[in-house]
Amino acid sequence: DVIEIAGPGMLMKLPVKVEIGQNLLVRVKLEDERSIQSIAKIRRIVTDMPGGPFAAVELIELTPAQLTELTRATNLAIRVRGREPVAETQTAMV
Repeated sequence: DVIEIAGPGMLMKLPVKVEIGQNLLVRVKLEDERSIQSIAKIRRIVTDMPGGPFAAVELIELTPAQLTELTRATNLAIRVRGREPVAETQTAMV
């Protein structure tokens, strides 16, 4: 689950154990059924938040158009739902 999005970075709850520096293939399914896919690099593991651990990742292969679409979807979700998770993700080890 995506907990927070900030530009090309995300805080995620992942269904797999990861290590800092590891790459993942991340597919973010937007509310309108479209998706954005990118390689993500694990930048940090967050263990001091309730419900964790979480992984802070950077989407390192986003095109400018994908970043714009992700920003648009994030802003829309914030206006509609407040601070709930904004997208569903699928991840795979790369």
